[in-house]
Amino acid sequence: MDDINFCPTCGKNLEPGAAYCPACGSRLNDPVADAKEERIMNAANDERIKIAAIVLLIFSSLSIISGIYVYLDPLGLLASLGSIYDMLLDYLTEAELTAIMRQAAVMSMVTGIAGITSAWLAWKRRFWVVALILCLIVSLFGMIFCLIAAWFIYKAKPAFAD
Repeated sequence: MDDINFCPTCGKNLEPGAAYCPACGSRLNDPVADAKEERIMNAANDERIKIAAIVLLIFSSLSIISGIYVYLDPLGLLASLGSIYDMLLDYLTEAELTAIMRQAAVMSMVTGIAGITSAWLAWKRRFWVVALILCLIVSLFGMIFCLIAAWFIYKAKPAFAD
C-alpha cells in the first residue's frame, strides 16, 4: 500500500500505512476491494450490453422484415384495412400511396440497419457514443423499446474501449 498523508475524502492527516481513515472510515488503497468492485462493475456492464444488444437485434430485425414486406407489397397492408385504405384513396392516387408506403418501408429498413449496427458496436464494446446515438435515432423512428437499449449502453460506457 502507498503511504498516504491525508484522507482523500475528508482531508484528515493519516498515519503511514493506514488502511482506513480514523475520522471518516474511508477505505484507502485496498487493491483487493478495488479489484472486487471492478469485477462487479464489469459483470453489470456485461449484462447491460447483452440486454441492449438483444433488444436492438429483436426490434431491428422486425423493422427490417416489416420494411421488406411493405416494400414488396406496399398497398397490401393498407388494402387489408378496408375503410382506411378507401379514405386514403380519396386524397391520394394509388401511385402516390405506393410511393409513400415504399418510402416508409425504406425508412424502416434503414432504421433496422442502424439498430443492428448499434447492437454490433455495443457487443464489440466500441464507440459507445456512436452506439448510443444510433440507438436513440432508432428510438425516434418508432422503436421505443430501443430506449431501454440506449440506457444500458450509456450505463455500460466504462466497458467500451473508446
